[in-house]
Amino acid sequence: MHLQTCIEEISRLSTDRTEEESLRQQLQQTQEELKQTQEQLATANQKLAAAEQQLADVAGDQEEVEKLKTQVETLTADRAADREQFAAELASKCEELDRTREEFDRKSEELEKLKRNPTPAIELSEPADLLNQLKALHPKSKATLGDVEVLVEIIEES
Repeated sequence: MHLQTCIEEISRLSTDRTEEESLRQQLQQTQEELKQTQEQLATANQKLAAAEQQLADVAGDQEEVEKLKTQVETLTADRAADREQFAAELASKCEELDRTREEFDRKSEELEKLKRNPTPAIELSEPADLLNQLKALHPKSKATLGDVEVLVEIIEES
C-alpha cells in the first residue's frame, strides 16, 4: 500500500516537471509572438510616416495631393484597425502571459513544497508477516520468505 503511494508521488512529481517545462515553452512562444506583433506595428507606423512625408513634399500638385490623401486615409484606417487588433492581441497575450506566470508560480511553489517536505519513509512489516499477507491474498503465490526479504531490502534502499 505504501509502495503504491510512493510510486504515485514520483509519477506526480515527474508530471509537474513536464508541465513546468511545457509552461516555460508556452511563455517563450507567447513572448516571441508579442515581439513579432510589435515589429509589425512598427513597420505599419513607418509606412504611415513615409506616406505623410510624401504628402508634404508634393503639396503643389493637387492631383498627386488627392491621391496621397487617399493613401494616407487608407493607411490611417489600416493603422487604426491595426492598433485595435494589436491592442486586442496584446491584451490577450498579456492575459495569457499572466495566466501562464500564475500557473508557473503555483507549480514552482508546489515543487518547492515537495522538495522541502519529501514523502516520509515507509515502515514495512517484517518479511514473514508480509509473506503471510501475500499468501492470504494469493494462496497460489510461489513467493518465498527469501523473495520477500530481498524485496524489503530493495524498497528500504530506494
